[in-house]
Amino acid sequence: MLKTRLKFENHGSSGLHYIGRGADFKVPGYAVGDAGVLVDVGADQAVAITAAVQAKRPAMEITSVETFEDGVIPEYMPFQKDNYAGAAAPDADNDAAEGYSVGSVWINTTASPHEVYRCVDATEGAAVWLNTSLEINEVHTQGTDQGLDTGGPNAVTVAAVKGAVTNSHAPGSDNQSLASLATKVPVDPVPTGKIATFDETGNLAVATPSAHVADGAAVSGTATNGGYGFVSAEEMNNFISGVNGVKDAANAVIARLEGHGLVAAA
Repeated sequence: MLKTRLKFENHGSSGLHYIGRGADFKVPGYAVGDAGVLVDVGADQAVAITAAVQAKRPAMEITSVETFEDGVIPEYMPFQKDNYAGAAAPDADNDAAEGYSVGSVWINTTASPHEVYRCVDATEGAAVWLNTSLEINEVHTQGTDQGLDTGGPNAVTVAAVKGAVTNSHAPGSDNQSLASLATKVPVDPVPTGKIATFDETGNLAVATPSAHVADGAAVSGTATNGGYGFVSAEEMNNFISGVNGVKDAANAVIARLEGHGLVAAA
């Protein structure tokens, strides 16, 4: 592992105890010259540690003495061997003895197009590599035996696509024809004033609605106290007004039904 040796010289009276970024060291006050403290830290952390210490102790002088390799490979730095320029497909002998492990990637650059392999077993002498490449003629659609080949015995043609659209897959059947249902789908538009429905067997039925409600005639009249069961003319007129409102609302609904051709015009 690459290390950097730093020398800390404290020109102040306050000591420092630093813990962080994989380092743990103390620098006493007035530790200068030969009394300075040498600390080995990860080379990738040296700049950050220097900045952190100087932010806390501006009087601290920090010098980078040397950078060296200590020969230690941390366990948290796993190594995986890959081959991105393979001259052929991998075989059983491209195994752990050659440095490969489960997950290793091998690209056969001599294949056209290039093929990618992944190691799933690196046992010595019995390595297993899976070809993870996928070409268009290897793609299969669910429910059919034909690949999306653009030319050849399994070519998917326009006719084949149209045929697939007119067939459905039912349990126990690969190609159940829907031809028998063709007569149950209306072709001609439903005549104005008719309502199209389907019965329980799927057959189309065109029904004619009963005669629509005729426009209501205006309601009018007068009353005296006790006449027609009303206690006053005002009470009767309020009733008449309500009836006319109901009539207007009913006629508005009928007009919209006629506009959509759901009922015949009066």
